[in-house]
Amino acid sequence: MNNFLQSNYKWWYCIKYNINRVSTGIFGTVLQYASNVLSTLAIVYVWYKTGAGSEIITYLTVGKVFQMLASLSYFGRLSDLIASGKITNLLLFPQSLFKIEIFNAIGVRVLKNLSGVFGSLIGLLIAGILFKPILPPQIGGIAILIFVCLPIAFIIQFFIGIIIGASIFFVSDKRDFEGIASSYVAVLAILSGSIIPLNQLFYPQFFQSLPFAWIIHHPMQIYLGNYSNIEILYSILRGMAWILVLYILAKIVFKLGLKKNESVGL
Repeated sequence: MNNFLQSNYKWWYCIKYNINRVSTGIFGTVLQYASNVLSTLAIVYVWYKTGAGSEIITYLTVGKVFQMLASLSYFGRLSDLIASGKITNLLLFPQSLFKIEIFNAIGVRVLKNLSGVFGSLIGLLIAGILFKPILPPQIGGIAILIFVCLPIAFIIQFFIGIIIGASIFFVSDKRDFEGIASSYVAVLAILSGSIIPLNQLFYPQFFQSLPFAWIIHHPMQIYLGNYSNIEILYSILRGMAWILVLYILAKIVFKLGLKKNESVGL
């Protein structure tokens, strides 16, 4: 692997190191499976009782699986690094902080996300048996989800995580940041479409244009075959545009935070 990757081997090492670092025992894995099964079935059951059809059930269950694959709560790690002062160690590295951290995040999330996916898949199977049949994907839908939509969703969450995590620079008490973090988690559940499909909200065009919509909503529209080929292309391009916008915003917020701390001698 070293000979193959050469100078890029360090990024593979970051991923491999973090995979080993966050490996959990069987007990923690089973608990994660159970929580994902229960959360998936609870949401589906509520919609089933309202008379939702197979498309909405598929949106919610397959969307849960996709969300777990792309799951990333980077704001927690960044806020801890900033609050503890350990962020200074990373700033001394010759590589870009964002570049180092996104490879670390990939390593951290590989096993965790795959473990969560197994639990969500069990919930999907049970929901398909007990409630409504799960609709199969359109031809090519799975490939687009895995190789295009998944990286877009992951990177969008990474840069949003930087913006949220860097907000700790601007609060005087860490407990205030905990309120920001919990509010973000609650808002994300709604704006991504994991609880209510975005096309079921009032003025859906607005919510579908936000970056959170690329975490579940747009990938599920592709999976369900609701987008034509040109709409899929436009959706991918808009997702990439949001990545650029969020990258710029993340750099601005992070630099402003560093400047604020430097100005008070921290």
